[in-house]
Amino acid sequence: MHVAMSNGKPNEDISADMFTAGVSVTTRIYMGVEANDSLFKARASFLDFNLGVGIGTGTGIKDESFDFKVVGCGFQIGRKVSISVFGSTVGVDFGRLFG
Repeated sequence: MHVAMSNGKPNEDISADMFTAGVSVTTRIYMGVEANDSLFKARASFLDFNLGVGIGTGTGIKDESFDFKVVGCGFQIGRKVSISVFGSTVGVDFGRLFG
């Protein structure tokens, strides 16, 4: 299920997804493997929130930020600042805040 509201400004967009799953393999500047199930994923203005279970491992530059993750636990710092614990994540996107 996906719900979204927007008035055209990136720092005022709201979107939410419920009951999603995904698997990805990424190479280039960021190298990683990820599998996750999300109970609830939301993006409101410059805030990001994901409640779920994930086992991702990778490191590199992603979304203009340094990202490091081992077995779903890690951090991202740069344009995006976030912390992940076993696939659940909370973070801030400064690109949407000041963009």
